[in-house]
Amino acid sequence: LQVQTQTQRRPLLMPRELENVRVLAVDDNQTNRELLHEQFASWGLSIDSASGGREALEKLALGSSQQRPFQLVLLDFNMPGMDGLELARAIRIQPDYEDARLVMLSSSGTLFDDPRLARSGLSACLPKPVRQSKLFDTVVEMFGPQKRTQPPVSPSAPVAKKINKQRAKILVAEDNEDLRAAICALVS
Repeated sequence: LQVQTQTQRRPLLMPRELENVRVLAVDDNQTNRELLHEQFASWGLSIDSASGGREALEKLALGSSQQRPFQLVLLDFNMPGMDGLELARAIRIQPDYEDARLVMLSSSGTLFDDPRLARSGLSACLPKPVRQSKLFDTVVEMFGPQKRTQPPVSPSAPVAKKINKQRAKILVAEDNEDLRAAICALVS
């Protein structure tokens, strides 16, 4: 047996459906924007960046007006001024951007407990530092040939029945008060 001196990586195969996807990376940290640019450019995708919410909204408007909309927007959660969730909501209220997929990137562990998350219209939420393979898989799942419009249904999952909302009782067992309130708002 011969020992390999270098780790051989298998090349990432970009599905055809992603060839024309335009990406906008929004992060106040220049290094993070550069890393995202390198990753997406290495996959052959067109990527632009913005250092904050206001600049991102301007670039989205410009892309839309030029008939070159961004299909994927990567949002940093912790940004001064308009944070990632506020930007996601600002994007979601614009009909011109309704088809854009929004992916939140966060180094803050508290983001995943934020009750605003459920109302933000995000397609995915990934922790930073995000592994290139995880980011690639997430993008391929959203745009690739196997993209899902509905969540997969397990064959063994019980079929949901219509219930009488006036008589239904739901127990919410959650110790985080904000999250408990968000869950209660969603099911009521």
